[in-house]
Amino acid sequence: GFYCGEAGLTAPSGECDAGFTCGGASSSATPDSAEPSGAYTGETCVDRGDASTNDLCPPGHWCGAGSDAPVACLPGTMSAAHGLTNASQCEPCAASFFCSDEATTVATKGCWPGYVCRGGDVYPSEKCPVGHFCAGNNSVPEPCAAGMYQNVTGQSECMACPASYYCEGEGTVQPEACPAGAWCPAETTRPYANLCPNGTFSDSLMLSAEAECTLCTPGFYCGEAGLTAPSGECD
Repeated sequence: GFYCGEAGLTAPSGECDAGFTCGGASSSATPDSAEPSGAYTGETCVDRGDASTNDLCPPGHWCGAGSDAPVACLPGTMSAAHGLTNASQCEPCAASFFCSDEATTVATKGCWPGYVCRGGDVYPSEKCPVGHFCAGNNSVPEPCAAGMYQNVTGQSECMACPASYYCEGEGTVQPEACPAGAWCPAETTRPYANLCPNGTFSDSLMLSAEAECTLCTPGFYCGEAGLTAPSGECD
């Protein structure tokens, strides 16, 4: 943690500068690996041949003033830079990744499917919310597309809207029942996308096919699509 900057010293010259590490035998407060050998032999500054590394603080670590060894950045943080001087300079783990190890220099562990890693994650912990999916490496959840839904957290994909229901717009959590006068096959995106045709009607919810529409009642007529009851009596 000290350096001996000239010959003939009876004590170290001073502490190693912040951002550097003086493991022993350092002749500079700002040492690097190219530093020439030779230093005071004493209680603190030892023979160069037995010295620990004297160098600029390495990536994934920080070195305060007087450091005799680098201190690893904590899990959940990272740094690819040399010469950090305090722990606060270790950056949060990159979004879309998690950093479970100390001394991480580059985030390489992708966020798990079904989870969101917004940055600074030691391990993935935030589950993907309902109405969304997280396929993996997500920094934000992706909304389910129209015609799809998801009503469970922590999922990597959305489910197709079932027949007899519709899923309108993005981010559907619960499918809606198909309205009267219409029919809804799987993955329907709008309530009245498929209307019972002329000559038919339906006063029932949750039809899944056109064939389920009711033929117009004898003695009545059904003069337009999407009716929930006959238009009126025949003339």
